[in-house]
Amino acid sequence: MLTGRGRIIPAMEGNVLGTSIRPTSLAEAARRHGRFYARYLHAARRAAGKRVLDIACGAGYGSACMARAADSVLGLDLDAELVSTAAARYRRPNLRYGVHDLHQPLPGGPYDLITSFETFEHVRDPRLCLERLRDALAAGGTLMLSIPNGTKELREQKDAPYHQVHFSAEDFRGLIGSRFPEAEFFSQLYRKDVWHYLRKLTGGGGHHARNYIFAPGLLEQAKTWLAICPKGD
Repeated sequence: MLTGRGRIIPAMEGNVLGTSIRPTSLAEAARRHGRFYARYLHAARRAAGKRVLDIACGAGYGSACMARAADSVLGLDLDAELVSTAAARYRRPNLRYGVHDLHQPLPGGPYDLITSFETFEHVRDPRLCLERLRDALAAGGTLMLSIPNGTKELREQKDAPYHQVHFSAEDFRGLIGSRFPEAEFFSQLYRKDVWHYLRKLTGGGGHHARNYIFAPGLLEQAKTWLAICPKGD
């Protein structure tokens, strides 16, 4: 049971729901699903020459983004249909996909970089899953993990039926700190600039990935929080 102000809601059949985010290209992902794709762009800066594991890879666009720089990327998801979509749509010699439940020990490894974006609000046992990720990291490796701001989510009654755990900032720090005492925390925020307004004027619309920043700390106004978790030698 989590402590703090987070709330656990009853487990749902199937544990993790499929996603409707299925861009046909990385450009479309950046333009139409910028809030999600921005996290992968952020991770890709750390992926150069690394062995990367992408947990809850969904339709594969984020794994493909990181594969442009990484030595190798393995994308895993519980949804077999999404994995098939990913494998058909995003192909690179250094990119593979597979079906896997995060509650089970992870295949391959160790990995230099593991990404797990918008995953832990769906799982049955967050502490077990975090242990699985730590076990799969190489010494000196890094985990990048994001979750929705559960306090904001509950207050606005968004996605409550779909998430098993709503994390408060206290919950998130406690969970991550139990296995990664040196973790840093960030808030994903949208920054409007001239390109944002030009897109609106030309009918481009959407919050483009390039306009997202990651500010230090777990800010109340943020929709999404991110932890960057180094594993010691």
